[in-house]
Amino acid sequence: MPEDEKYEIEYGQGISEEDYIDLKTEGTRRRPFGPKKHASEVENRVQRLYKRQLEGLTCRQLVLDHADKEQIGTATAWRDWNRVQELNSEDFKRERENMAGRIFSMRNRLFHAAMKRGQMATAAQVLDSLAKMVGCDQVEQTNLLPDIRIRVERPEALPDK
Repeated sequence: MPEDEKYEIEYGQGISEEDYIDLKTEGTRRRPFGPKKHASEVENRVQRLYKRQLEGLTCRQLVLDHADKEQIGTATAWRDWNRVQELNSEDFKRERENMAGRIFSMRNRLFHAAMKRGQMATAAQVLDSLAKMVGCDQVEQTNLLPDIRIRVERPEALPDK
C-alpha cells in the first residue's frame, strides 16, 4: 500500500447516515452536550435543589448529588447552587422582620422534641436561649444600682478630738 493512499479517506467514511450532518442543509450546528434547556426546566431543577438544602449535607455533597440525580454536569450543578444562594439571600431580605418569630417557634419545637426524646441537656440549652430571647433571664444591669466605695484609713491619720 503506497504512503499516499494510507491516509486518504473517502467523503463520509466511518460516519453513519444518522450522525452525519450537512451544515448546508442543517443550517445550524448542534450543541455538543445536547439541546439547551428551557428556562422553566432550569427553574424547576433549581427549586428541587433549593428544597434539598435542609437535608444536612454539605454544599459540595448537595451539588454532586444534584448533578447525579438531574443528569447534568458539575459546572451546571454549581450554577444551580449559585442560583439557590441568590434565592436564599432574597428570602432573607424579605423575611428579616418575621425572623424573630420564626426562630422562636423553631426553638419551641426543638425544645418539645428534645423533651419527648429525653435529651435533657439539649432541652436545657434551648430553654436558656428561649428565656434570653423573651427577656426573662437577663442579668440585672449594674449601672442602675448605686456605686458604693468604702475606704479604710489608718487610725493615726484621723484627726484628734
